[in-house]
Amino acid sequence: MGLRLKLLLPLLSCAVLMMVVTHLFFLPHMIAQEVADKRKTEQEHLNILGVSVKADLLSSDIAKVHLTLREAEGRPGWLGLLLTNETGKILYPISPTDLTIANQISHEIRYNGAVIATLGVGLDEDRIVEAVKAKYLSIEMAFLALIGTSILVTALLMHHFAIRPLDMLVNASEEIAKGQRDVTFPKAGRDEIGRLVDAYKTMVLELQNREESLKKEKQIKEDLLVQAQNSLHASEAAMMKNKAQWNMVSQIVNSSPIATYVMDKNHVVTHWNTAAERLTGASVMKMIGQTSVWKAFYKSERPVLADLIIDKAYDLIEHYYGASRLKGSADRNVWEAESYFDSLPSGPKTMKFYAAAIQNGDGEVIGAIQSIQDVTEERELQSKLEERVDERTHKLNMANKKLGDTIDLLKLTQDELIEAEKMSSLASLVGGVAHEVNTPLGVCITASTHQAECRQHLSQKIAEQKLKKSDLDVFLDQCSKTEEILDLNLKRAADLIRSFKQVAVDQNSEKEREIDLQTYMGEILTSLRPNIKKTYVEVVSNIPANIHFKTYPGALAQIITNLVMNSLIHAFPDQTGQITIEADFDGAVVYLLFSDNGVGMSGQTVRKIFEPFYTTKRNSGGSGLGMHIVYNLVTHKLKGSIKCISQPQKGSQFVISFKADVG
Repeated sequence: MGLRLKLLLPLLSCAVLMMVVTHLFFLPHMIAQEVADKRKTEQEHLNILGVSVKADLLSSDIAKVHLTLREAEGRPGWLGLLLTNETGKILYPISPTDLTIANQISHEIRYNGAVIATLGVGLDEDRIVEAVKAKYLSIEMAFLALIGTSILVTALLMHHFAIRPLDMLVNASEEIAKGQRDVTFPKAGRDEIGRLVDAYKTMVLELQNREESLKKEKQIKEDLLVQAQNSLHASEAAMMKNKAQWNMVSQIVNSSPIATYVMDKNHVVTHWNTAAERLTGASVMKMIGQTSVWKAFYKSERPVLADLIIDKAYDLIEHYYGASRLKGSADRNVWEAESYFDSLPSGPKTMKFYAAAIQNGDGEVIGAIQSIQDVTEERELQSKLEERVDERTHKLNMANKKLGDTIDLLKLTQDELIEAEKMSSLASLVGGVAHEVNTPLGVCITASTHQAECRQHLSQKIAEQKLKKSDLDVFLDQCSKTEEILDLNLKRAADLIRSFKQVAVDQNSEKEREIDLQTYMGEILTSLRPNIKKTYVEVVSNIPANIHFKTYPGALAQIITNLVMNSLIHAFPDQTGQITIEADFDGAVVYLLFSDNGVGMSGQTVRKIFEPFYTTKRNSGGSGLGMHIVYNLVTHKLKGSIKCISQPQKGSQFVISFKADVG
């Protein structure tokens, strides 16, 4: 497979895969979405048409209904209209039309909550599907044209900028392999191909220079060989004494894959293996017999680790190699060090040295052996790993800080919402009590006005001297009845205001005081009477008399208020039922049982009912904080516990217990 085909094949495969995936998944989704949108639009038109004929149906103007439906029947995509009354009788068309197809939509026309007629229409969904397929086909053809053009342009650019230069480089490489140095290279640009061409040119020049260098090096090696032979002859007597040791060292050094060299006690290099030659770029012939090993590593003269070990200059080892990357023992005369070199022929490297003294049977140091390991990649990876760890640690710290700020903000927002919910509950009580107080006050105003009219009528008769005893008796009787009405309604208003005032003050107070539970529960329920009167729910308080204890009445009022309002909103969809409140006190713990016979709750709702922001009336304006406030007040303010027991269609119970002191 050619390079051009290898590069273009993934692009072709992606294009085909995109077409297949789009055809198998996107087209059905697109058709379904278009059909759903069309049905929704036509349903809205049908609803509007139902509203327009509702008034005519109520006035029994069937002729006008027929006229309106005939005008609407011509709407594109509608297959026919059918209007039936509540008994199923067909009102339109006069001749029944079969609209029992699967694509029928309908609209119920209601009056006072009752269905008075049903309007249906059949939709031509086949035309919608064909339109979507035609639209998709045009998109698909445009996409194929775009892909084809892109592939053609890509192939041309690839040939011009990559394939042709590579072919020229291949031809040049074949000529170089045959020994030809004068070859033609393609024009070098600034891209990767250009860099490759420059590298080839550099390689050819390097080969030419290398050939010249090899010629010179050959002569130098021959000279060095003579010098080495002379040096070896000079030290032959000393070497014979330690022949066994040096033979063993020679076998170890020459067979080792690790770069290693050996010095005798005169600092003369006696062994320099091929691994050391590859690592440093210094040849074996150049180094054997030399005393200047430093030239293989450094720009200026300085001792290497083996030199310092032979001289036992242990204080200088730390000076040259640093204490941070130095390990060793003067007693054992074994050392480990690490250094960075930026002037090696093979490029900058970080290398680790292992050096030890070579001793004869008498313990005399007769030389030193040193091995070299390239740890450049290891150090680079370690550095990158440390940078990555630091970066991730910083990101983690920032994320933790941001998370902490977010949690603090959420807690603050939740506290503000809870306070807002409490104030909303109090505001609801204010509105209800205000409305409730208006009724007895209105009766009082009416009675007072009537009394004034009667008094004016009596004064007129006195002025005209037409007053009779019967008139005076009637006036006195009316005065007596008016006083009774005024007294009854003013007491009623005063009781309501007193109960509300006590509950409102308690809800805004954090003080603890003694209460009579039966009396205080009556005041709470009295303040809730305006909300309860809007339903047919009966609230029964079965709390025994003479239960006195010290508590936070504001928290208790908020708990009962939220429980009652929660039951009124959620437990009685038809607004009929009964709520029962019971209590007991054993002298140390107060037990409250709040129950209703409503629709009950599912197991999931029971588990989550006290969680903040959980509500089953989200779309009806519920905040989900009412029962969370109850839980917080019971557990935190009253230091008690609350448990919810409920099953669907079996009502709900809330069992509350908290400690209280006898007043």
